[in-house]
Amino acid sequence: MTVIVDQPASLGALPLTSARDAGCTVAYLPGLAVRRPVDLYPGEAETAAKDYAVIADAVRTMPHTLRSLELTAESTVLVGFDQGPAAESSHTVSWDRAPLAVTRSTKPTRSVAEGGGAHPRHGTGVQADAGVPFAPPSDIRARWSPTVLRTFALPSPVVKLRRSVSRSPGAPNPASRRAIRRPISGRPTEVSETVPLSRSSSKSVRTGMAVLGAMAIAGSTLTTSVVQTATAAPATATQADGNDRHDRNDWNANAYRGKVEVVPADEDADAGRVLTGRVFLDGDRDSRNDERERGLAGVVVSNGRDVVTTDRHGRYRLPAYDNMTVFITQPSGYQVPVDEHNVAQFHYNHLPAGSPELRYGGIEPTGPLPEAVNFPLVKNQATKDREQHCVIAGDLQTYDKEEVGYARAGAISDLSRRNDYTGCGALFIGDVVGDDLSLYPDVRGLTAELNGPVRFLPGNHDLDYDAKTAEHSFDTFRAHMAPAYYSYDVGRTHVIALNTVRYPCTPGVDNNDGRHTNCNDPENSPSYNGRLDEKQLEWLERDLAKVPSDKLVVVAGHIPLLTFADEGSARHQVDQVREIYNLLDGRRAVSVAGHTHSIENMKTGDLFKGWRDLFGIEGLPFPHITAGAISGDWYSGKLTEKGYPAAVGRDGGRPGVLTLDIKGNSFKERFTVTGEKDDVQMQLGVNSPTYRQWYVDRRVWNGNKQGEAPELGDPRVVSRDDLTGTTWLTTNFWMGSTDSKVEASIDGGPVHRAVRTQQARGESQLIGPEWSDPHAAAQQLINGGSVADRTMHLWRLELPSDLEAGTHHAKVTATDSYGRSFTETLRFTVVEER
Repeated sequence: MTVIVDQPASLGALPLTSARDAGCTVAYLPGLAVRRPVDLYPGEAETAAKDYAVIADAVRTMPHTLRSLELTAESTVLVGFDQGPAAESSHTVSWDRAPLAVTRSTKPTRSVAEGGGAHPRHGTGVQADAGVPFAPPSDIRARWSPTVLRTFALPSPVVKLRRSVSRSPGAPNPASRRAIRRPISGRPTEVSETVPLSRSSSKSVRTGMAVLGAMAIAGSTLTTSVVQTATAAPATATQADGNDRHDRNDWNANAYRGKVEVVPADEDADAGRVLTGRVFLDGDRDSRNDERERGLAGVVVSNGRDVVTTDRHGRYRLPAYDNMTVFITQPSGYQVPVDEHNVAQFHYNHLPAGSPELRYGGIEPTGPLPEAVNFPLVKNQATKDREQHCVIAGDLQTYDKEEVGYARAGAISDLSRRNDYTGCGALFIGDVVGDDLSLYPDVRGLTAELNGPVRFLPGNHDLDYDAKTAEHSFDTFRAHMAPAYYSYDVGRTHVIALNTVRYPCTPGVDNNDGRHTNCNDPENSPSYNGRLDEKQLEWLERDLAKVPSDKLVVVAGHIPLLTFADEGSARHQVDQVREIYNLLDGRRAVSVAGHTHSIENMKTGDLFKGWRDLFGIEGLPFPHITAGAISGDWYSGKLTEKGYPAAVGRDGGRPGVLTLDIKGNSFKERFTVTGEKDDVQMQLGVNSPTYRQWYVDRRVWNGNKQGEAPELGDPRVVSRDDLTGTTWLTTNFWMGSTDSKVEASIDGGPVHRAVRTQQARGESQLIGPEWSDPHAAAQQLINGGSVADRTMHLWRLELPSDLEAGTHHAKVTATDSYGRSFTETLRFTVVEER
């Protein structure tokens, strides 16, 4: 039994004293931790019900913020002030089922949103040791899944009506697309018994009776919630097999939190044009380069152009430039520090005069070149293991705080329940926000909930759009998130995070080939292009020269090297793709990217017409994966019962994250749909002449909404005319690729092979209703967003024209290139006529 309070003084002292008498451990939740989840709950007023939820959510998502409490001999209690919570405190609570109790002592003048803390009128009966993290007892180290065991009134349900939005990659977010909120009714919904505050499946753990007499005192100002500790349910098939040794509490208890040490130069020192420093083993984890701490030899350090390795004392020397980011390549077996938001700390921005005037601030002046920049590391077995699970998160792309909430309720919640990526961590591959760079702190609040180190690379919606030159276009990103490009090692894998966005692009650099006319007027019409600048290309060559040839190289960028979604567009692919291929020649490699908000699993040898026409490519030299998007189709479409939009993409894919499961220098990719387990990998549909005609009519109507909207009816009902006019059973196998196969049987009959619509053998895109995903397109044409009128992972099987009238079922099994199989069943009905 563990008791937690958000105020250690006054009323908080009473349950803590009772907890001491009962032999329970106690902890304090700082007010600053409470502030993060408080905005995610509806309503502005402070209520007991809201307090329960906020505190429990903070404990669930950020247990590392808890602080140990030491009880003094005397504890004081203040009674009064808030009659609402006082009245509610008399409700019946099931104490014997509560291994973790969260208490909230109310204050007369301040609210949770103001950050908590002791009020001057409160007593001081409990002392909090702010420097000592709270370590839960070993018997409750599983995931904390809070559940309030009370009866209270919740706010009215809310319907969110969203306007239809179609946005191409790179298009700014229209101001008019904000959600409209209205209550269904004015009556509160009465909820009783157990009200879950998280979606993790849980099993109550009985740890005995807790005696907390203060919580039964009617008329007290103390509001109380009870939180159940639950054994974490595996979120994925990989976790279910028990192959991971690092759970959430392990990460938060043991994560190396710190920063890079920057030693200022003396005012009268001649800094010169050389930066020096040391990479050292931080034995006491204080981020300070102490004399007794050993330097690490052979660590790669770079200024973004030059690449050197440390000597036997851990020392390095690098040429210095006025605008540079100095960073190290984390070696396998070691971990760079992370901050309180789990963001990796491994770089120093040097910009003596600071950024030019930018809307979102950019980089503050750094002043003269430091005397030294020292990089701390600690040993870490998780980064050494030959087995790694690397989360690749595409296009979080939140345009406002509401969408931050969608991301938290969706993919971030999923990742917070996973514990398989503590070594490799999570890499967010660009478009971290949607143009509003003031949301970076909100995003960092999201990553505080994850269970491993977090890194970012920039996308075209992370730009300082008011930057006049490409030199400063990512200054705000660099100040808040990460270097524009860098690398790191885990196991036998070398990850290269590239900046593939050049803004503003210019005619002299970007349009020499005549294919980038959008770059011709950077002053009046600034635009971006998929390109590495020459400095980054130099760095890439020198970085790879330090990498053993037997390592797996993961090349990550926002704009893909090549993509199916925009195979005919030079702007949305990388100009120097052939130079990059030459640098990787003979290496085991995989490219991962975002930008297109689609899922693409392209294998060695795959080819589309645009690649040959634009770049002279005759087939991929290694696999390329477009990782999908956390935001899906820009958070569009119908709001799901789980609290975030369906956001089905233009390829029919659903929002989610990619994971590279790596063993040695080999990998297998898997895509996890938001809110689902790993076995959800495809969507079935029926593409009939009736559907295709409705598709055409509905698109026309959507463009000029006059009269009644065309109705499709049940798309799983097909007529005799539909069958004779060619009707296909469709399978959108999201991570399907070359060498995948899809087979189906109708009513238990013979098994037939379905045909992939895009063979990836040099053809152009096939676009239109005949090549669409009917299940996805039907949702999109009605609820808004892009339309899945093309996809590289759709398989079709023509239904027999002589099927009898009545209900039929199709059993479909999709098998990927690794032999993993997934099965779904679709029921459909044949009628003689509509």
